[in-house]
Amino acid sequence: MHPFNVLSTKILQFAMIFGPFLMVIAMLLISPQQQLLGSLEGTNLFLRSIAGEPGAWYMSHVAMLFAALIFPLAFIGLYRSLIPCNFWFGVAGVVFGYVGAVLLCGQIALDFVYGALVANNGDLDAAQSMRQMIFDASTIQVAFNTVANIGLLLGWVIAAVMSLIYRVPNRLFGILVLLGWLTIILLHGKIPYIEAVGHGMMAAAMILAVRKQNQ
Repeated sequence: MHPFNVLSTKILQFAMIFGPFLMVIAMLLISPQQQLLGSLEGTNLFLRSIAGEPGAWYMSHVAMLFAALIFPLAFIGLYRSLIPCNFWFGVAGVVFGYVGAVLLCGQIALDFVYGALVANNGDLDAAQSMRQMIFDASTIQVAFNTVANIGLLLGWVIAAVMSLIYRVPNRLFGILVLLGWLTIILLHGKIPYIEAVGHGMMAAAMILAVRKQNQ
């Protein structure tokens, strides 16, 4: 194999493992803010939880941002072994994953804005008004929240379904990915650190995929 191909393969495989791993780290870091959010009562709960745990908010979102920047490479590394099985299905998965990752960066940028609004004991009512203005802008809401999350979900789920059908890398990969997403979707906010567990399943699936590629 040409040295350039070897290098590109290693870079893609590094992204496949490191992207999901960063999401695990992000979910562990953000847990204090999530737990505080669940314990608060009254108004402006979301912004008050950020103000109460600013370190958890910022550090977790730094990890999320790096993960979002890495995910396009991770999807290329994953789908290069799936596209030969079904070209159009594979291309659709890459496109959805790409769009989701790019728009996720916008969502994270908005989260940094929310953190800045409540920094230095800022006026929570004014911050909430600004946040509501952002939510009222339907294009921003749809693109950075709905489309971003659906795109990433479909990027992962299409790969999982293809692995179950074509056994590439194998069916265990698909099972781990689907279990990971079901854990996140169904148990989000109900059990501490459960999002980290869900992303951990997907990280394990990616490690499995890299191992299969290297065999």
